[in-house]
This record gives sequence, structure tokens and C-alpha cells, in this order.
Amino acid sequence: MNNKLKIGIGDPKSSDLFNELPEDKYFSQKLDHFDSTDETTWRQRYWVNTAIYEKGKTAFLMINGEAEASAKWSVSGQWTEYAKSYNAACFLLEHRFYGKSRPTKDVSTENLKYLSSEQALADIAYFITEMKKDYETGPWIVFGGSYAGSLAAWARLKYPHLIAGAVSSSGPLLAKVDFSEYFEVVSDSLSSYSEQCPHSIREADAQLSIMMESEAGKKELSREFRLCNSLTTQISLADIQSFYENLAGNFADVVQYNKDNRESPSGNITIPVVCDIMNGDTSNKSDPAWRRYAAVNKLMLDATMQPCLSYTYEEYLEKMKKTDWDSASANGRQWMYQTCTEFGFYQTSSKQSDLFGSHFPISFFTEQCHDIFGPRFDVNLLDAAVSRTNIIYGEKNIFVERVAFVYGKIDPWHALGITSDFGHAYNTYLIPDAAHCADMYPSSVNDSVSLKNVRLEVNRLIGLWLSNKGPTTYIWFMYYEDYPRLFLANSLPVAKLFEQKLDHFDGDNPNTWKQKYFVENQYYENGGPVYLLLGNKRLQNARMMKQGYWQSHGKEKKAMLFYISHRYYDFYQPVETAEKDDLIYLNTKQALEDFAAFIRAKNKEHEFPEGTKWIVFGSSFAGYLAAWLRTKYPDLVYGAIASSAPVLAQMDCPEYLNNVGEVLAKHNKKCQNDIAQANSDLDKLVQTPNGRKDIEKMFKFVIKRYSEVISMLMKQKKHKCLHTNFYTYSEELKEKETSFMAFVYGKFWLYQQCYELGWFLTSPKKSNTFSKNVDLDYFLNLCSEIFEPSLGKNHIEAAVAKTNQIYGGLKLNTPRTVFVNGETDPWRFAQITTNKENKNVDVITIKGGSHSSDFLHADSKQKEMKDAIKEITKKLDTWLK
Repeated sequence: MNNKLKIGIGDPKSSDLFNELPEDKYFSQKLDHFDSTDETTWRQRYWVNTAIYEKGKTAFLMINGEAEASAKWSVSGQWTEYAKSYNAACFLLEHRFYGKSRPTKDVSTENLKYLSSEQALADIAYFITEMKKDYETGPWIVFGGSYAGSLAAWARLKYPHLIAGAVSSSGPLLAKVDFSEYFEVVSDSLSSYSEQCPHSIREADAQLSIMMESEAGKKELSREFRLCNSLTTQISLADIQSFYENLAGNFADVVQYNKDNRESPSGNITIPVVCDIMNGDTSNKSDPAWRRYAAVNKLMLDATMQPCLSYTYEEYLEKMKKTDWDSASANGRQWMYQTCTEFGFYQTSSKQSDLFGSHFPISFFTEQCHDIFGPRFDVNLLDAAVSRTNIIYGEKNIFVERVAFVYGKIDPWHALGITSDFGHAYNTYLIPDAAHCADMYPSSVNDSVSLKNVRLEVNRLIGLWLSNKGPTTYIWFMYYEDYPRLFLANSLPVAKLFEQKLDHFDGDNPNTWKQKYFVENQYYENGGPVYLLLGNKRLQNARMMKQGYWQSHGKEKKAMLFYISHRYYDFYQPVETAEKDDLIYLNTKQALEDFAAFIRAKNKEHEFPEGTKWIVFGSSFAGYLAAWLRTKYPDLVYGAIASSAPVLAQMDCPEYLNNVGEVLAKHNKKCQNDIAQANSDLDKLVQTPNGRKDIEKMFKFVIKRYSEVISMLMKQKKHKCLHTNFYTYSEELKEKETSFMAFVYGKFWLYQQCYELGWFLTSPKKSNTFSKNVDLDYFLNLCSEIFEPSLGKNHIEAAVAKTNQIYGGLKLNTPRTVFVNGETDPWRFAQITTNKENKNVDVITIKGGSHSSDFLHADSKQKEMKDAIKEITKKLDTWLK
């Protein structure tokens, strides 16, 4: 009987790197980390690879899981490729009670009490502490796959002071006794290749059930399935359950490790191979389904060089009860103990409608716990243990920062991981065509685009973690809130870098920086147009290359698509600090020249025919950049779609909140009145010390409802508190010395407001909705406090006037420019909403539309939105004739 509970990874494929492997090393480790009176120690095995290590640089730790560790992983695998980017030392640590890491004389049930994930995590902490001193390393990043992937995430959760980040590959985070979802995913994965395949398996299973009712049938099954013990002998219910579970395990193994680049005797047996056999495509189609089922079993036995299939329960128990090290390691006794005392993870098939019928329910597995380890290990202990594990680590609600969770959609274990939500400080990647731990293995020419993209993304994240620029509690909610939370890396283009001048207008300044962009050329045909989407004041997301009318229309018109970030507003920064001297290169003039330089370079690189039409797109801040780029560089840009573009720079903008109030009143007058009353009450309370204390407490009456709205929004964005102190906020902004953190906290955007654009959203003087206390002085003080004391009202007024003089403000009148506005957008006071005075431009108003709604809700089925998109694409069609 094979132990199908093992979920680990295999060795990386053979390589010349294996000719010189690091020697085994041993570390003196405590036996019991949670009993300070127990000073017993043991020798834990590890390996270290310092071939590319530079003193003081980072250290990478590969955590091994529920099997003997292989020194091959110390020199191979994707983590060693990441290490090359950071000159990292690579450590590989074997898990206690596996391989040669033997804390006790044997693996008796009494000794196995020292085997737990908690003890293993403490092992990691002590190991890092000592190695950091011995090798004088910098920050540590941990890696792990499968169970060790869970350990990697939990190590970062429990010991964040020791671990700067973690990459968790295929790690099951939810402990669960009855893991019935496992075979549901197996069925889905088989169906992804052939919808007939699961039907053929069910048909075979039904035929087996009939044959098991007769001695003749059992005899034939024993022969065709090459069983070590005939089914005609006296067998128990557990034997029958074991027989069926072993047959299901053949398909489980194939699906779980489908096309992984690992060393395995059955590595070439993939989903297409077994499904083609089951469907009769590569076997005798006239054979009954059960014979094809037997053919798959023979294929697996031959690949693993097993003369016959051992399935009897007693034989299995006999092996699992052996407590000497060599026998236990070969049979998986230690991992079985962990499933009985921590995780469950039992892959059941309990219902007749299941892929493998109702042949091995949860009782088949839970009985193994007390049969192997003793009567104390019953269902009650198991349920309590699994519950405890989830409480300790947080299961799918884990609250942890700087962890990359990577899963393969084909892998059944992704069902116990985080795959449907970004959380707020970690990253999740679900690779649609990948199996168990696929991202960990060495690269292969057969790797999918999705897999390659995720590896690039993980390497980028590691760099951010190591430079202290990685996601913090609310980066992702501030800048990814417009996008779906789950990053499905399905053929998304890989980020590229373009070398830009730091200062386009100073010929003596040689400094350059790397600007991120994406390109999609699969639709392009020679002579087609080029579509360029301009980046906004937020992180650039590759998803925009696969959504929106700009992409679908570009595809239809055989266009090449580019999406370029805005200087300062992405991970790739032109400068190192956020000091004022480094911010002088942040302005619209430099940004527009970035885009123009990019267009010139791509025209040359791709040898576009003369007269190729570049169309630029942008929304909000990037919308006015699109309009201005068309205006300032008409020789490069043929047309522009400017969505919700506030082209009028203006210092004092009370119109914004006034428009918000009008929209609220129109939508729900009672709601608007309640907000107005709440603000009126707040205005009174804030005037006195006691009133301010009341504000700090639980609000009452109408104010309470208002505070609940604020609380809901704060929770949604995962902010711990609301900034109410001017000096606390201004000091926090001043302290953001690194360029990336300044971006995150909004310092860059405030700089552009103070030196170029204004757009201070002040309270309307005659507001009937909001407080009148947010005046212009608040924003002026913020500018002078953060940037320079002399920066006053006159300076900002002059800067705003200059911006309008350069770019035209509301008088912008460049042909082949379309302004798309939402009827309810509060920014409409600064937008061109009619072409009565701007005869050369086109204006499209979306009835009921909001800010950038044509970009954010382009797939809306509302008639008004569909009509607007139709009008936009009609303009594009006209330009491209």
C-alpha cells in the first residue's frame, strides 16, 4: 500500500551542477524549544552554498519538508537563480525527524511528541540566528514547497524580526481533516485536457464495483491489476478501501506533479498520457473501461519498477508500526504522525458522485491514526489538533506581510491555500497551467508564459523586500484597489525596462533611470497602428494589457500595444531619495518628454513604416497627459483619448466637494441630509475640549452612522487609524526618505500639487453637505511644512497659472482629441465638457458615469456605457481609415 498522504517535492532534474555538491554539515539544535529546563540537543543536517555570496549580503534559506533533504537543492532550483540577482548565500535545512536529522534514538510514538511544525519553526529561528553570526549575513529570505511552503509562510509570521520575506510554493494553509476537495480538483484538472476523461474513470470504477461482487471478477481484477495478494483471498473492508485508494492515487500522482521539471521515474506520465489511455486513444478502444484503468496501473508500476501492487491494510500497518529509522523513513511514519496530530489532509472519496465513488471515506484514514499510534489517537484528538493548528497559524485568514503565495491551478493542494484574495500585505499567484511546486524547479524550455511571468514577479518582489520597499499594510489597497484582488498570471506580458534620461532638458546631466513598460505584439500586423496607454499616479498593473476597449479595439485593428509607467509612480524610481533636490525632476514637462522619447525609440526599434499612427490613451491624471502629449507632440501622436481628464490646473477647488454633495442629493436626499447633519454636529463638537473628547469616543445618533461609514472604509483599506493630526501627518511625510515609500504615502503627488497643479479639494464656502473647516490654508501649510517654508500662496498661484499658460487649460483645442467624461464625476469643473468653444476636439459624456468609468467599467452592460464605448471606437475607426 502506498502512502498517498505524502505531499512533498521531488529532486530537481539532473544537472552538471550535481558533480560537486556541498558537504553535509550539522548544527546543534535543542530537542524541545518550549521546555527551558530540557537542555537535550541533537544534530540537525544542513548544507550551505556560498559560491556567489558576498559578505554582508542576503541569505536564502530553503526549508525542507516531510522527506529526506537532497543536497541537489542547495545548488539547483529557481531559488538559486534568484540568489544570483542578490549575491545571496544559499542554506538548505533538513526538517527534524526526516532524513539524517534524527533527534531521538528511534521514531516511537513517545519520541514523536517532539515532531511538530512549531518545533520545526523554532529550529529555523535558532538556525538563522546562529548562521547570521557565523556568515555575517544581511537579511534572510525563506523558501519552501508543499508542507515546507506552509512552514515558510508561518516562519515569516512567527519570526518577522529574523525573516525579511518568504516565498511559499503550493503551501496548504488550511488544516482540514476531510480533504474531499482534493479529488474534485483532480477531476477538474483531468477535464481541462479531456472532458471525457473523468467519465471514463467513473465508468471504470462502476465496472470494478460490479466485478468485485463475484469470485471470477475478483480473480480477473487481481491478474489485470497485478496485485501482490489476490482479491479472492479473505480480505477485509479496509483492504478493499485500500485497493480503491491506491488506484485513485495513480491519477492523483499524475495530476499533482503534471509536467513538473523534477527528477522522477514517472515524470513523463502526464495528464494527456493517462487520459488518452482511459479514452481509448492510445489503447484498445474496444476494451472495457476497467481494462484501460488497469493499463494505467501497469504503466505506473512499470515506471516505478514495482513487480506488483501491495494494497492489503495489514501489510501497510506492519510497515507503518516499525520504529527504526530506516524503515520509518521509507514508509512515511513521521508524516502520518503529523497528519494525525496537526493537519489531517486526508484525501477522501466519500460520495457515489465523486470521481472515485464512495470507496475510501474519512473513517478509512482516521482509523489508521489509532491503528498505528495507539487508541489515544482517535477522531476527537484529531479534530482538536486540526482546530488548534488553524488557530495558531490563522489558516486562510493569516495576517502576514511580505510573503508570496504561489500555487498551480492544476495542483489539488491549491484548494487549501489563498487563491481568491490578495489580502493586504502579501501577494498571491495562481498559475493556471501549473502543478505542485512548479515554480520551484529549474527552468525548462517547456515552461509556460504564465510560469515564467510569476518567477519574474517573485524575483522582483524579493528585491523590494530586501530594499525595504516591499508592500506594507496598505500599499496594495491604496494602489491596487481598482483591480481584481487575484493575480491570475495567464499569458500576461512580462515587464520590460526602457532607459530614460533623468533630465531631458539638461544636456550636461548624464544620469539615466529604468522606466517600466509592457508590450503586446501578438496582434500586430505590419502597417497597423500603435496604441500607447499612459501610466497614472499609481502602480502599473499588467492586467490593463488584457482588458478595456483600448485593448479590444487594438486587437481588432491589428495594433501593437504599449503600456508605460509614469516617472516616480512605480517600483522603478528615477532617484534614490525623496529629498526636495531629487524631486525637481518630477513634473509634467519631464513626463511628457519621457513618453515622446519612448515613442521615438520604439519607432526606430520596430522599424514602423513612415506614417504609422500612434494613439495615446489615459484616464484621470493620465487623461490630461494624453491630451497634452497630443498637443505638444503632434508629429509623434496622431490622436488621443482622454478619459476624465482635469485639464484645468486650479489651486483652490471647492467645486469638487460641492459636486459630490449635488450628486448625493440627487441620488438620495436623505443620505445627503444625514451627512450634512453629521458634519454640522462635528463642527460644533470640535470647538470645545469636551466635544473633541466626545469625537474620540463612540459617536452617537446621526454622527454614529457617519463614523460607521468611515470605519467601514478604513477596514476595507486596512488602515489601522485615520490621520486627524496635521503635524503627525506632515512629519510622517517628511520622514519618508526613500523614494518608493514617498510614493506610497502620497508625497510625490503632493509635490506636483504644490509646485504645478494645485487641485486642493477645499470645503465649499456655502456647502450644504460638508464641513466648511477644510480651507485652503490647510493645504498651503502642508506644502510649506513638508517642502520649504517659503512656498506660499503666491508661489503656488504662479505655478498653477504657468501650467495653464503652457498647456492651455480649458482652451485646449487640438484636433483628434476625444474627452470622455462621466456625468456624475466631481472633477467636471476642470474638464472640457463641451466643444462649443473647442471646435476641434470631441466630447463624449457618459450619462450616469463616474470618474474614469469608461476605463474601470468598460465591460458594463449598461446601455449608457455601451453607447459611449461605441462612440469612442467609432472615432478611432475614423482616425484609422
